[in-house]
Order: sequence, then C-alpha cells, then structure tokens
Amino acid sequence: MFFNADYFKTRVRKVVARSTTPVEWLILDASPINHVDITGLRKLDELIEELGQRGIKVVVANLGGHPDRYFAERWRAQRGERMAGRLYPTIGAAVKAFRKSKRTAENGPGNAAGEES
Repeated sequence: MFFNADYFKTRVRKVVARSTTPVEWLILDASPINHVDITGLRKLDELIEELGQRGIKVVVANLGGHPDRYFAERWRAQRGERMAGRLYPTIGAAVKAFRKSKRTAENGPGNAAGEES
C-alpha cells in the first residue's frame, strides 16, 4: 500500500468531492490489498482524520488472509477504541451497519422502529 497511498488518498478525495449526495460513510474494499506497511497505515489514518473532520466515517471491509491479521491486529493495537465499528467482514455487512446507523439516527437510539430481525 505504501507506493499507492498518496494516489489512493487523492482518488478518495476526488470521489468524495464529485459525489452528488452527501457522503456519510466511505467503505474501503480491502480485498485487493496484499500488504500494508506502516506508511500505508499512517496515510490511511490521515485520510480517516481528514474525512472524519468532514463528518465522513471510513470503514474497512473484506480483509482476508495475511493482510487481515497484520492490518486488523496492528491497526487495533495502535488505535484501540478508534477501531470500534470500522472493520467488517464483507461490504454487505458494512452497508447493513450503515443502514442501521441511519435508522438509529432517524428513530432515536431507544426506538427499535425499522430494526431488521
């Protein structure tokens, strides 16, 4: 990820800027990532911070194999609670979590209306 980190950040910024609807979550499909080094993690942290300041939550889906262990364990260890709610096994799971967060925001945290069973 090191060699592509700046390119990735630039592309994400462009996608967010060109969106015709407000971006609330950005789901990173990590399935093609085969290695993440410390520089890549730092760049991702910078992007998470930058987008977070704009109200955009960055989440990661489809971690697998070796990158899953390295990426998830290292990121969790270094970021602690910051990682809660940011790692999902699939894109579908991340989308489901986003939809649930929307329903909770619309209905209030104590209201179960709209909950999927």
